[in-house]
Amino acid sequence: MATSKSQEQIFDRNLRRLEIKVKAYFTRMQDMYDSIAKLDTADKIDTFLSKASTIDIIRSDFVRTLDERNELLASEVNAGEPNYAAMLAFEDLYASVRFKYSQLSSRPNTHNTCETKMAFHKSSPKLPRLELMSFNGELENWPIFYETFKSSIHENIELNDSEKIQYLMEPSDIDLLVGSDFFARIIRPNIIARGMNEPVAIETLFGFIIYGQAPVLYPETDIHTYCTLDYNNSFEKSVGRFFELEDVPKANILSSEEQECENFYSETTARDHCGRYIVALPFKDDPSKLGNSLQAATRRYLSLERKLLSNVDIHSEYHRVFSEYLEKGYLAPITNNNSFNSHYVIPHHVVLRPDKSTTKLRVVLDASMKTSSGLSLNDMLHVGPNLQNDLFKIILNFRLFPIAINADIKQMFLRILVKNVDRPYQMVLYRENNNQPLRLFQVTRVPFGLCCSPYLAIRTVRQLITDEGSLFPAAAPVAERDIFMDDLATSCGTPREGIELSQQLVELFHAGGFDLVKFSSNSVEVMESIPSSARVSSDVEFSPDDSIKILGLRWLPSEDVFAFTVNIRECECTKRNILSTIARIWDLMGLVAPVTLLGKLIIQSLWSEHIDWDEKPPQKIVSLWRQIESELHVLETVKIPRFVGYDPQCVVSVLGFADASEKAYGAKAYLFSK
Repeated sequence: MATSKSQEQIFDRNLRRLEIKVKAYFTRMQDMYDSIAKLDTADKIDTFLSKASTIDIIRSDFVRTLDERNELLASEVNAGEPNYAAMLAFEDLYASVRFKYSQLSSRPNTHNTCETKMAFHKSSPKLPRLELMSFNGELENWPIFYETFKSSIHENIELNDSEKIQYLMEPSDIDLLVGSDFFARIIRPNIIARGMNEPVAIETLFGFIIYGQAPVLYPETDIHTYCTLDYNNSFEKSVGRFFELEDVPKANILSSEEQECENFYSETTARDHCGRYIVALPFKDDPSKLGNSLQAATRRYLSLERKLLSNVDIHSEYHRVFSEYLEKGYLAPITNNNSFNSHYVIPHHVVLRPDKSTTKLRVVLDASMKTSSGLSLNDMLHVGPNLQNDLFKIILNFRLFPIAINADIKQMFLRILVKNVDRPYQMVLYRENNNQPLRLFQVTRVPFGLCCSPYLAIRTVRQLITDEGSLFPAAAPVAERDIFMDDLATSCGTPREGIELSQQLVELFHAGGFDLVKFSSNSVEVMESIPSSARVSSDVEFSPDDSIKILGLRWLPSEDVFAFTVNIRECECTKRNILSTIARIWDLMGLVAPVTLLGKLIIQSLWSEHIDWDEKPPQKIVSLWRQIESELHVLETVKIPRFVGYDPQCVVSVLGFADASEKAYGAKAYLFSK
């Protein structure tokens, strides 16, 4: 069994290597063909002639590699049928490039400079220029870069060793030149080393540098996988958000790109006969610039499949979600893969949400995956303006009146259709079991994972309010003001108002093809007016995202109070772990500000002491932190009434208090009615 698996792995590696080489040769020929339309200067003609002088070698290498690939496929029963379709396309490109090259080379006085250079290449040691794709640091782009270099230079039998070395000596942009006398001063003591034949990472003032021998690509015996995680970026973002919660709100002025996106939405959005909205993807650049994405997406899918097979429950839930998507028309099978001139295959992954009462698993697309051209679908799309409502204001309104109502827009993104012309850029791979061939499907709705998806979803709800709001006067202002992403939280004066408001909200969203579900309320009358299938009995948690929080705010409808959830695990007391824990304390309303203040003071101390990330702080900081850790669970016993006691018939005053000390300052506002 082990031998069979090992042979399968060797087969997959060899097939992958050959496919990368085929793609590299094809891409080089495609680039030469594309440059024909741009030969408007002497330099461009020079470059073209230099490149085109190697097309016969490229063609020979392409044919040889394609034959090797098909021979390998023919040797494996279940691997697939040999396919020479790529040869037809390659020959068309080759014929056009060959014709243009012959045309330019045969004209005696058209471009003397070119002829001189061509003659010079033959008689002097100066090497012809070879255009190599640059490596941008993305792991998935490394095999293509490596194979391009290897086939063009390293394995080129017409070049000797000294000539090959010259191709490695082309200079690139220099950001900073560090002399040997100063180099020792930028080295830090942190060194990460593993085996004798593996690279060593040495920390410097400017980040880590890599020394040593790297493993070869696709070794025949062992496979080493190296993964780098930009931990500090997301980590510092969380810490920044911890402090930004108290920033004064800023005016939201649309940039030129955001205004362009807004205009595009207004001009292209339509509705079908059922009232559902149909949107177009807001491209900011030509999507034809996207390169090949199928190969990288296939690798990602096979990796996901292996992980899913290790967990039966998750694997079953994953297929249940895809079956539901197919049944509801969120996915549509593609019968003819060659009917699309430009397309994008998006890899996907699953997000587990065990705390959710309905969907425990969500399929999320990764439209940031780079194609062979170095561009991703997200690079081509507008993000759109941030239309998200202020969660602070939503919670304030939620506390204002006696009757509280909370609901959720079911599958908000997936209720919005995407125009047919844009669906080729939303392809995904899927198969029911690993014995079947991979199939391509189109996502017909707005998916999770596109940079523009949140904008399209919220903007469509705003458009629904504009189109239908006049028919639902009670629901329209609430839907515009009290929705955060797909969650609605509002309050009203009486149970009768709550019943009317709930019914109008359901009808308003139904007019746009949305379903409002998971209703909860502190009013028995309101809950009895809601169908049992649309109710939820669990507590409601307020959060800007699905991340795991140390401290989070939730509402208990049965008691009509706010309570806190504490989720903390003991870990080594280092600057990194302390900041990671503090950054996940979420107290938007400032209800436990004295506790969060202690966390902020600890952050100040860590910076003032100049402590390294993984260094243990002084004992005074450790003791204070351990005390906070041990006492934080006491906050779970704190309950704060949701309703602030406001009565429209009363005289209301807002009272504010502020104070400051050497370490911090704070302010608080109270609503006083009589």
